[in-house]
Amino acid sequence: MAVTRNSLYTLGFKEATNTSNLLEAEVGGYRIFIKIDPQDIAKSTIDYGPKITVKHAGVSNLSREENIVQLECVLRLLSKGYKPGSIHLEKTYKLGHNEKGRLDICITLDGAAWALIECKTMGQEYTNEKAKVLNDAGQIFSYFAQDRTAKVIGIYASTIHDGVTTFVSEQVFTNDLDSSGDIARIHSSWDKRFTNNGIFDKLAGVYETARKNLRKNQLIDLNKETGKSLFNDFAEILRKHVISDKSNAFNVIFNLFVCKIYDEDIKSDTEELDFQIKVGDDDNTLLSRLSLLYKESVGKYLSLSIDDKYFATDDRIALKEFQFVDIYNDATFYENAKILSEVVEILQKYRIKYSTKHQFLGDFFESLLHTGVKQESGQYFTSIPLARFILKALPLMDIVNEKIKAKEPYILPLIIDYACGAGHFLTEGIDEINSLLPQIRTDSLSGQQKRFFDGTKDNYLWARDYIYGIEKDHRLAKTTKIAMFLNGDGDAFVLSGDGLDDFYYSGSYNHRLKSEKPTQVIGAFDAVASNPPFSVDGFLNNVKNPLSNFLITQLAPRKADLLHGMVHTYQ
Repeated sequence: MAVTRNSLYTLGFKEATNTSNLLEAEVGGYRIFIKIDPQDIAKSTIDYGPKITVKHAGVSNLSREENIVQLECVLRLLSKGYKPGSIHLEKTYKLGHNEKGRLDICITLDGAAWALIECKTMGQEYTNEKAKVLNDAGQIFSYFAQDRTAKVIGIYASTIHDGVTTFVSEQVFTNDLDSSGDIARIHSSWDKRFTNNGIFDKLAGVYETARKNLRKNQLIDLNKETGKSLFNDFAEILRKHVISDKSNAFNVIFNLFVCKIYDEDIKSDTEELDFQIKVGDDDNTLLSRLSLLYKESVGKYLSLSIDDKYFATDDRIALKEFQFVDIYNDATFYENAKILSEVVEILQKYRIKYSTKHQFLGDFFESLLHTGVKQESGQYFTSIPLARFILKALPLMDIVNEKIKAKEPYILPLIIDYACGAGHFLTEGIDEINSLLPQIRTDSLSGQQKRFFDGTKDNYLWARDYIYGIEKDHRLAKTTKIAMFLNGDGDAFVLSGDGLDDFYYSGSYNHRLKSEKPTQVIGAFDAVASNPPFSVDGFLNNVKNPLSNFLITQLAPRKADLLHGMVHTYQ
């Protein structure tokens, strides 16, 4: 994060009295100063005050991003209640015979080291350091081998974006380590699991190392950097475990996303999350809890019911939905459990469900989609620009005005994609309708229209009543639902079912898809936006309802001319 005055203000600094080039931040009665260089802010110097020990002056400036992370971490420690006299920066340790390393932050208790913290910039540097700690102990275990009184060792990163500070910290509590031997022995005794947030947890007290389960209000919002890092972490796990079937692996990851989204959806802010590795978890209990989340989530989001007789209730049976590798015996069961735990661990701390749209989350989803979903015959995901172009060609505002004039209570266009695939027509349809909302004059609405419109217009709440997707491949139906949530519009209705099923006789259709009479099957929707799999053998043989007849007689023979005709009609 490049330092600016605004980023320093975000950290809590303000202009010191009677000077514009001296900033101060006061936390718990202790003050830290920054002397601003008006020519080059990166050359500004940090005065950590008389009580914080600084062993190397090179960190007392803003020339390196890591120095800013270190400064932000110090301020966070002070706000947690750690005394300035217990904070030591750049303590020197040996690294091998001839090299020396400097620990970013050491917290002491009664004069002895209590916590050892390495600060890194958010993104790739943090990811690389975490990988080093996992693979060969990294610097932090080397420092601990020389300061074995430490109860906590860990890595820390933070960034400032749009006036908001985001941090991530993963720590190891050393009580469970075998500290009687050398670094290799200490590292081998570690179960390779980090504690998220740890001493920086909102509920953690000063000098408290009791690990607590994660609550919903402790989740970290994803941003562009952490989203990219998360995707790279997935890829690294697959490489490390030599998983060649990427399509299956990312399908499992999509299943875990559905579980996580559902868990966030049903929990209050202060409740413990089930999608996490809890204190005392073993492989069986984690798998059992994930399986239950999966069963409930597909029932709620996809109207896909899993009968108990087909549902794995034995803790030792891994649902195929969570199998990164084929399971034949105990060895392969525990191999899969290890991979599953690693994916859960990197995903559990982030918030996945949002009520507003963030473009980087859409980009993150597209990276997952194109890496993990294999497009087969008939499955061609319409590109976002083309889907957007087609939706903009539809006369959606005309539909709204016609409904207003006809005094219909629900005035927004009803859109359906009966072969929704990756959900691009749905997400773009939602965006297009959302762009129309400011154009609707509420003073022209009837009392009933205004009441329904005002009650749902914010935060995409209207999407649950107006946007419908059907997808026969339940794997892709889950993919669409994830796309909805990552685009901030997760309430849109997605059904795992046959897009050419009968609107009256269908056993899976519900909500607006279900007609009250056999003859009432078409006209319930204002727009159909879809790219159906015409090339799949047998697709056109389904003539159960008027929609399929319409597709056969009108669309299939001239699919290549559809785009031209649509644009010509509505331009």
